[in-house]
Amino acid sequence: LPPVANLAKVWIATPPKQAKSNRSATTCDQAQFNGNSVSGVQTRFYVVPEAKQLPPTFGISETVAQFKSEKSAKAYQRRLEKRLKSCEDRVLTAHVRDPSRLRAPGVNASAWSLSLEARHNKAVEYRLALVRNGSRLAEILFTPVGRFDVTKGAFNALALRAGQRLAELG
Repeated sequence: LPPVANLAKVWIATPPKQAKSNRSATTCDQAQFNGNSVSGVQTRFYVVPEAKQLPPTFGISETVAQFKSEKSAKAYQRRLEKRLKSCEDRVLTAHVRDPSRLRAPGVNASAWSLSLEARHNKAVEYRLALVRNGSRLAEILFTPVGRFDVTKGAFNALALRAGQRLAELG
């Protein structure tokens, strides 16, 4: 995982757990990996537990789903991308920016930066990626906090690596 600011601590991944809901979904995409064409939904978190200066909201969540076919995974990915594109029209407290199309052999991904106003003049920042490899689709949500952030390029590279790892799932 990418280094964060000048933090000299190690990221730790939780074991993947079967998920009934998508812990990586935002108000913008509202992605729910359920229905007849979806199986094997798992979520895991990446955190830096030894970094006491980080608030508990800092970290990465990843939810992965297996679709019955590549066609159905691709269609759902497009639907989520459309929701993100129209989010500012539907959610007046949202600001969606920095869209990126990412590609690597077998991997099709998109990434964005999101701001969602939680309270008066207080926004929560996110980096979000939708990553597909064949019939597997992952949603990755990173919650930076202040100076504890990664660059857009580092997050995009993380999304592409996640897409490559999707091919390795059994």
